[in-house]
Amino acid sequence: MKMNLTTSEKNRGIVRFLLMSMLLCLLIHPAQAQDRVTVTGRLTDTSHAPLIGASVIEQGTTNGVTTDTEGNYQISVSGNATLGFSFIGYKPQSIAVLNRTVIDVTLEEDATMIGEVVAIGYGSQRKEDLSMAVTTVKLDEAAKSRASNLATILQGRMPGVTVQQTGDPMKPASFTIRGRGSKGNDDDPTSGDGVLVVVDGVPNAPYMMEDVETITVLKDAASAAIYGASVGSSGVILITTKKAQSGKLRVDVNVSLGFEKVTNLPKMLTAEQYNEVWAKTVEKNPGSQLPSASNPEVYPWGNVTRTDWLDEIFQTGFTQHYAATISGGSEKVQSIFSVSYDKKDGVLLNTYSESFNGKLQTDFKLTNWLKISERASFVVSNGQGNVDTSHQGPIMGAIWYPRAASVYEMNEDGTYARDEKGNRYYGGTSPEWADVNGTPMLYNPVAYLERMHRKYPEHKIFSTTSIEIKPISSLTIKSDFTIDLRNKESDEFYPTMTEKGLRRDINYREQFFDRDNHWLSETIATYAQVFGRHHISAMAGFTADFKRLHSREVYSRGYPDNDINSSIWDQANDWTSNTPKESKYEQTMVSFLARLGYSFDDRYFLVGSVRRDASSKLPASKNYDWFPSVSGSWKLSSEKFFRNAGLDKVFDLVKFRAGWGRIGNVDLYPNNVATVELLNYQYPIIFGQNLDQLLQGTYLNTIPNYSARWETTEQTSAGLDLTMFKNKLNISVDYYHKVTKDLIDYIPTPEQIGVADPPMGNMGNVLNKGWEFSVNYNGSAAQGKLTYNVWGNFSTNKSNVEEYGSQPLVRHENPNINSQSILYSGVGHPWYSYYIYRTDGIFRSQEEIDRYVSKNAETGEVMQVQPNAKVGDLKFIDTNGDGVITDADKVLTGCYTPKQTFSFGASLDWKGFDFSFMFQGVAGNYIYNGTKQMGMNGHGGDFGNLIEDVFDTWDFNPSGSKYPRLGLAEDNNGNYTKFSDAFLEKGDYLRLKNITLGYTLPKHIARHIGLTNGSLRVYVSIDNVATITGYSGIDPEVGNYGLDAGIYPSSRFFNFGVNLNF
Repeated sequence: MKMNLTTSEKNRGIVRFLLMSMLLCLLIHPAQAQDRVTVTGRLTDTSHAPLIGASVIEQGTTNGVTTDTEGNYQISVSGNATLGFSFIGYKPQSIAVLNRTVIDVTLEEDATMIGEVVAIGYGSQRKEDLSMAVTTVKLDEAAKSRASNLATILQGRMPGVTVQQTGDPMKPASFTIRGRGSKGNDDDPTSGDGVLVVVDGVPNAPYMMEDVETITVLKDAASAAIYGASVGSSGVILITTKKAQSGKLRVDVNVSLGFEKVTNLPKMLTAEQYNEVWAKTVEKNPGSQLPSASNPEVYPWGNVTRTDWLDEIFQTGFTQHYAATISGGSEKVQSIFSVSYDKKDGVLLNTYSESFNGKLQTDFKLTNWLKISERASFVVSNGQGNVDTSHQGPIMGAIWYPRAASVYEMNEDGTYARDEKGNRYYGGTSPEWADVNGTPMLYNPVAYLERMHRKYPEHKIFSTTSIEIKPISSLTIKSDFTIDLRNKESDEFYPTMTEKGLRRDINYREQFFDRDNHWLSETIATYAQVFGRHHISAMAGFTADFKRLHSREVYSRGYPDNDINSSIWDQANDWTSNTPKESKYEQTMVSFLARLGYSFDDRYFLVGSVRRDASSKLPASKNYDWFPSVSGSWKLSSEKFFRNAGLDKVFDLVKFRAGWGRIGNVDLYPNNVATVELLNYQYPIIFGQNLDQLLQGTYLNTIPNYSARWETTEQTSAGLDLTMFKNKLNISVDYYHKVTKDLIDYIPTPEQIGVADPPMGNMGNVLNKGWEFSVNYNGSAAQGKLTYNVWGNFSTNKSNVEEYGSQPLVRHENPNINSQSILYSGVGHPWYSYYIYRTDGIFRSQEEIDRYVSKNAETGEVMQVQPNAKVGDLKFIDTNGDGVITDADKVLTGCYTPKQTFSFGASLDWKGFDFSFMFQGVAGNYIYNGTKQMGMNGHGGDFGNLIEDVFDTWDFNPSGSKYPRLGLAEDNNGNYTKFSDAFLEKGDYLRLKNITLGYTLPKHIARHIGLTNGSLRVYVSIDNVATITGYSGIDPEVGNYGLDAGIYPSSRFFNFGVNLNF
C-alpha cells in the first residue's frame, strides 16, 4: 500500500513539474519577445534623396535587408543590437538600436575616396570590389580650369592611356589605350585607336566638360567586352555627367579667357646669310653657278631681309569659354539645363573653331517604382583649319619663302604697289619688276592662309528617353531609346594664286555633305541581392543599333573671283571635270548581353560576361560573333589571418585581380563587304562617222568578300591594388598581354582583275604587352587646414606586328614627305615604323671613301660601296651586304609610339587657395625631323630658304659637323633626298604640362556679396609651361605618326577664369 502511495505521489510530482515548466515558458517567452524589436526607418543622403538598395545589417550576424525605392527598410533584431548602414560611395554608420522601433539615417558621401563608385559599363561597382582594370578620374574645379576638352584632361592622368594632341583647332587628338592594335587609315591617325566614348550610357553622345563629374577608362578586355564589337581594339571611355538634385534652384557659371602662342619656331637664314651660304656652296662645288637671285651684285634687292615669314603666319591665338548650368526641382521632378559657348582662334593665321552646346535633362519620378527621364542635347559647330601640312602647305612654305620677299608687292623704290582700286596686293617670291632666276616655286604663305576657305559646319541633335522600373527593391529594368541627327559639311575652296612662284590659274571647290540618322534602343535588367555572406548581381539586356548614312560630293571649278562667300554654284563654269557623287548606306547591329557577378564574404569576387553582336557589314553566313570575358579578384585584406597578423593596421586593402576578355571591331569596314557596286566609265576614244562617240563600259568597284570576319582583340591582364595608412596611400600595378587578330585591311589584289579598289578582308595579328604603375597619396597638415595630394603614373608598352599575310612590308601612303612614303609596317616592328637608310657618320676624307669596300663572298671581288661619294657625304650602311647602296638597304628603324609614358603631379588646398601642377612625358619613341631635312635642302634644290642648321654642315665645319655637305648645287649621294637616320631623332620629353592657381572667397565674404549658399573662385592656368627634350624640332609632340614635316605645332596656353555658383 505504501508502495502504491509513493508511486501516486511521484506521478503527481511529474504533473506538477510539467505544469510549472509550461508556466515558466509562458512567462519567459514574453520576456524574450520583448528582447527583439522590429525596426523601420529611411536612409537618405545629405540632400534628402533616398538611397535605394542600401544595406542594413545586424552586426555580428547574417541578418540583413536592403532599402526599397523610397529608401525605406524593415528589420527584426535584438533590442540591444547594433545596426550597420552602408551604401556604395558613402560613409558607413553603426547605430545601437536601444529598443527603438524607428531609426532614420542620413549617410554622407565619402569624399576622401575619389572614384569610390566607378562605372563598369551598363552598371557601377564599388572600386575596391573590382576585378577588372578600370581607372577613374573625378573632375574638380581645378581640373575644369584647364582647356575644355577630353584630351587635355586625360593626358598624363592614367597609366596606359596615351594622348597625342595637335595644335590645329579642327583636328582631334589621338587616343591609344594599351597600345595600337588596328592598322586604321593612313589619312587619319585617330582611326586605328579603337576607343569608344560612352556618355551617360549612350555611345558617342555629345557632352560639355562643364557637366562632367567622372571619367572612367575600361582598359582591359575583361571590362570592355560587355560593349563587344563597338569597342575596336583599345578600350572604352565612360563619361558620367551631373544629374539634377531636388531642392533649391542652383546656378553654376564658368567664364574663362585665354591666349596661346608658339614658343619654339625654327630659326631661318636672313637674306644676307642665305646669299653667303650659296656663295660657299659655289666655292665648294667647282663648276656650279650662282643663281642671279642670290647674287647681291646682280640682284641687290635680294640681299635685304624684309620679312620673317614664320612670324607672319603665326599669331597669338585667343580663346573664349562661357558655360552655365541651372539645376533643381522637387522630389518628384528634377531638371538640369546646361549651355556652353567656345571660340578658339588658332595660332596659325585665319584658323579657328567655334561651338555652341546645350543639354536639358528632366527626371520624372511618377511612383516609387517608375521613373521617366528625357535628355536632349545639341551641338552647333564650325571652324576653319585642317591646314595642309605637306611640302606644299603654308608652314613649309613659310620656312622656304625668301626673306627678301615682302608680304605685299613692292615697287623698286621701296613703296607698296597698288591695284586699280588703290589697294595693296600680295607679292611673290620676287617683285614683278625683277627679272631673276633662282627663286622657289612656292605660294605666298600669308596669301595662302588669308585666302583660305576650309569651313566645316556641323550640327548634331541627340535625344534619349529612359524608362526605369523597379518592381522589387533588388530588380531594376531600364529601357533607353536614343535618336540623333548629324549634318556635317566640308567646304574647301582653292583660290587662284597668281603671284610669282607657284601658281594656280583656276580656282576650284570641293564640298562634302554628310547627313546621318541614327537610333539606338537598349533594354537592360539588373538584379542584386545579399544572402548572408553571399552577394549576387546579374545583368541582361538587348540592344538594336541602326544607322542611315547619306553622303554627297560636289566638285566645281572656274568661279569668277576668289570671294567664295558671295559666289554661288551657278557662277562656276566647269562641273564636268569631276562629276558629283552620292552614296547611301544602312547599317544595323543587334546585340544580346549578360553579366553575372558573385562575391563571398567580401573576400572573393568573380565576374563573367558575354555579348553576341550581329552586324549588317558582314556576310549573312557569319555576321555574328561572341565576345566573352571573365575576371576575378581576391581581397586578401578581408581574410581573418590578415587581421590576426595585425596587417590591417597598415593595409586597408590588399587585392589581387586577373581577367581575360575578347572584343571586336567592324568599324573599319565601310559597308557590307559581301556586296559590290557596278560603276560606269567613258573611255576617251572617239569613233563613229562624226567622231563624236565615246567608248563606254562598266566595271565593279571591288570584289565581294564572303569570308570577311570580325577583327578581334583578346587581352589577358593581372593586377595588384594596395591601400594603406587609413586610405591615404593607393598603389596599383597591372600587367597586360593584348593580341589583335584578323586585322581589317585591303587585301593585295592583282591589277589585272580590273576593279577600282581591292577588297577588304582580314589578315595578320599585332601584339601589345606592358606594365602600368600608379600611386596616389592624400594627406593633411595644420589641423586639417592644409590638404594635399601627390600622385604619379608610369607605364610601358611593347608593340609588334606579329604577322601580316604574304606582305613582307606594308607601305603607308600618308603621311609622307615630298610625296614620298617613309612609313611602313613589317613583322617584328611596331605599326608605322620608319623605313630608312642607316648611316655611319660622314666621310671626312677621300681615304675613308676608298676604305669603304665590300667583298663578294663567292667571287672574292672587292668593290667600293660608295664610289661616287664625295668628302662630306653621308656614309650609308650596306645592310644587305651586296656591295651597293640601293633601296634594298633600307630597314625599319624606330617608331612614333612611346615605349614608356609617365606623369606626376600634386595639388594642395589652404585657406581658400588651391594650387596644382602636373609633369608629363614619354620615352622610347622616335621622330623623323622632315622639317629640318627639307629646311636644309632649300625645297629640294628649288632655291628655297634654309634653316640655320646649315652652319653645322661639312661646308662650314669640315672636321666636326653634325650634318653632311649641302646639296644645293648637287646631291648625287642623296644626303638630303634619301630618308636616313641622320634626321631621325629621339622623341623623349618631360613637360611641365600644367600649373593652376585658384582662390575661393571665404564664406563670410561671399555672404556679403549675396552668395549666401554659393561660392566664387578665380583662377589662372598655364598649359605646356616648359619642356625638357633632346629633340631639335619645334615640339616633340608632333602626332602625325611621328612625321614632323610642316605640322601645326602645339603652343603654350594661358587661361584666366571665374567659377561662380549660387
